[in-house]
Amino acid sequence: MEELFNLSPIDIVAEEYRDFVKGIVEKRLKGERVSILYKELKLKRKDGRTVWAMVFSDTILYEGKYAGFVVLVDITKQKHYQRLYKLLREVNHVITGSIIEEEVFTKICDSLIHNLNLKFVWIGKVSEKGEVKNVHFCGFENGFMKNIKIHLTDEENPVAASLRKGEILIEEMLKRKYLSSCMIPIQVDNETEYIISLYADEPFFFQEETRDILYELKSDIEFALRRLREFRNNIIISKALEISSDWVLVTDKKGRIIFVNEAVEKISGYSKEELIGKSPRIFKSGLHKKSFYEKLWDTILSGKTFRGIFINRKKNGELFYLETTVTPVKLPNGELRFVAVGRDITKEVHLSEEVNRLKYYDALTGILNQSGFRFKVSDILREGEFFGALVIFDITDFTYI
Repeated sequence: MEELFNLSPIDIVAEEYRDFVKGIVEKRLKGERVSILYKELKLKRKDGRTVWAMVFSDTILYEGKYAGFVVLVDITKQKHYQRLYKLLREVNHVITGSIIEEEVFTKICDSLIHNLNLKFVWIGKVSEKGEVKNVHFCGFENGFMKNIKIHLTDEENPVAASLRKGEILIEEMLKRKYLSSCMIPIQVDNETEYIISLYADEPFFFQEETRDILYELKSDIEFALRRLREFRNNIIISKALEISSDWVLVTDKKGRIIFVNEAVEKISGYSKEELIGKSPRIFKSGLHKKSFYEKLWDTILSGKTFRGIFINRKKNGELFYLETTVTPVKLPNGELRFVAVGRDITKEVHLSEEVNRLKYYDALTGILNQSGFRFKVSDILREGEFFGALVIFDITDFTYI
């Protein structure tokens, strides 16, 4: 208390507010009435920590002199939480608007400096050997990155052990006027892949009551990385399906085509524009019985996979054969999709037919060979009584044709 009596109000106010407070004091000493209601003011404690206060003040007469009557309400925690929640909102905005990991970390780094008024932030990526290498930094670096070395494989280092486990570290640092620091390990699939290091020029900036919010920040960033990697994998899978030589066709629940790959266009002769929105009946050859399609729909509507060989017709009227698997897929919102993946076996079918033909017909003359002759005669004899003639001739001399 004695120390406070020896201080001017200007001495306990943060530097950026001193001109404002100085002006108020000068006016009051001249006898001017100055009333202040609900003014947020940044103060400095003796230990260097920042304190925020809501100020109510007025000019009064005290022992015959003009003075200021001031009431201060500590709102430090409220202001701290406001900044952190503002940061979370901005981070979520960054997450939804970024498509690559580097972009996420660059924007988050800048947001941390701007919203939390930090002195320095750096983001490191953990290599396969456990060494943390710088990815991005912003703020007052002052040669810090040249001297920092973190290796997660160091079993005797408690910092490394905590980071491997995904625990947030809060510690004090004095060098380079980084009076508070916090290290946030970012994990994917239970492996620490990145470390975000935060440094403030205020002591006790990262307090235990902010730990939950920092963990929420950590969780949001980890979710963003998983989402981006799923997005990246989806792009890879989509491209692979697009250029695949296998037939890939997707319909909605009503059977309308919503996706075809290049193989569908190549095999059927239809363009993507001609197929989207149409029914797969556009390929119907008329060679399947009604029971074939009834079994197909009964199977996939029951949630099971249908497998079969489809005889379809191209745009030019030619037939083609698909060995196809049709799988029902339920999306997160409950919508149903049907994915047909097929292999064009037209050549195999024609080859099989040709093999069977050569089994019973002579390749040179095109007439029945000995096996075919026996099979045909046996088939005719089984039909019952008939009138006819059997003619047998030798085709040995045909070899000279």
